Amino acid sequence: MTIASQLHTEIQLINATLAAFAIDAGTRPGWTVVAGTSYIAYGLRTGRSQPIDAVERRLPELSERISAHRGRPTPVRLRRLPLALEVPHPAPQPLDWRAATLRRSRYTMLAGRNYSAQPAADLLVRLDEQPHTLIAGTTGSGKSTLERMLLLSLALNTAPDELSIVLVDMKNSDLASLAALPHVNQFAVLDHDAAAAVRSVEAELRRRIERQISTPKLLLAIDELRELARLPGIVDRLSSILSLGRSLGIHVIAATQHPKAGDIGSVVKANFPLRLVGQVVGARQAEAAADRPGTGAERLPGNGAFLAITGPDTLRIQAYWIDDSAVASLVRTITAKWPAPVRTGAPLISPPAPPEKPDPAPVRTSAAAPIGFPLPRREPTPEEAAAIRQLRTTLPSLNATILAVYGSKSSDTHRWITEALAAPEPEPAPAKIIRIGAR
Repeated sequence: MTIASQLHTEIQLINATLAAFAIDAGTRPGWTVVAGTSYIAYGLRTGRSQPIDAVERRLPELSERISAHRGRPTPVRLRRLPLALEVPHPAPQPLDWRAATLRRSRYTMLAGRNYSAQPAADLLVRLDEQPHTLIAGTTGSGKSTLERMLLLSLALNTAPDELSIVLVDMKNSDLASLAALPHVNQFAVLDHDAAAAVRSVEAELRRRIERQISTPKLLLAIDELRELARLPGIVDRLSSILSLGRSLGIHVIAATQHPKAGDIGSVVKANFPLRLVGQVVGARQAEAAADRPGTGAERLPGNGAFLAITGPDTLRIQAYWIDDSAVASLVRTITAKWPAPVRTGAPLISPPAPPEKPDPAPVRTSAAAPIGFPLPRREPTPEEAAAIRQLRTTLPSLNATILAVYGSKSSDTHRWITEALAAPEPEPAPAKIIRIGAR
């Protein structure tokens, strides 16, 4: 069946279903928009006295009839501005990242394709305009892919001496592939490391307040905000970072499956001016994620379908798809473009404030074993420093050296490797003079 005949049949089904329930509303081919291979929006017109809520109550019946026609479950979502019934494309295809224009101005991220615009255009997120972003969606919604694309496009367009990134990946999965970026100052997985990373960012916040500075930009990127928020004291620290960070060049991107205030804290939830909301499990979750009712996010089909919500605006976007091998290739491209800066003097971000109570979590040890270097608890010996210098000559960046030695990045491992590279090389022993013929 051609797309034209598909549209004709489904328009008839929609109009017949609405008429069967005495709803004064309908659609026509001229009001219909085909958004690439992502979705179809059947524009609706209603009678003057026809409540829109009556259409919304019949979404289950509309979904049932279109699903029967297509032979597979097909969600139907009501879009209010402009009024339309949205269904997935009958032959959906991922939106390939290679079709996007990644190279933009600095501090700019690519969120996806905005099909609410006419003509369709890429939706760009600029840190100076949208300082904090919350990404919400269930497994399969595409939220982790979207977060990676935001970070990769930002790193491609911004030099490491203008931007430092702190990664917190509580699942040690989706953000791990970005740890080798030259912009990444810390990468935390374990509870102990994650808490220390947040304390580092908060300490930098306080330092910038005292010194009245706002550069370079610092971005805290979190995958699974709820897991991080359950750690003692973290919600209060995140609240401070979100509330005060914008004017100080400190930003947050956080992804979560659980956007309710009870899971992530009401102050934290309220301080994200941009929300990218994918498929969620129900209307309550949709309202919590969007911070407003009636978005219909629970009826999105997943696979990169998102609503971009900021201020009064709700835009329907499709996130670009990028697989793991393409992520690795793009990381290499970014690393080649932006070699890791050689930093001397004060660290790029402040060391973390000590926890209020001793943290019982063990120090990460597994990454120290593979090539035999010690945990970063003491100064490197001359022999260890020499070995690190030799290793550094074989690797493309300082970040790659840290990852090769420890498998992860933190303020401690960064400090230890930097100290090893900066340690003075031992002076060669004086040559022994042998006198020929001497007695």
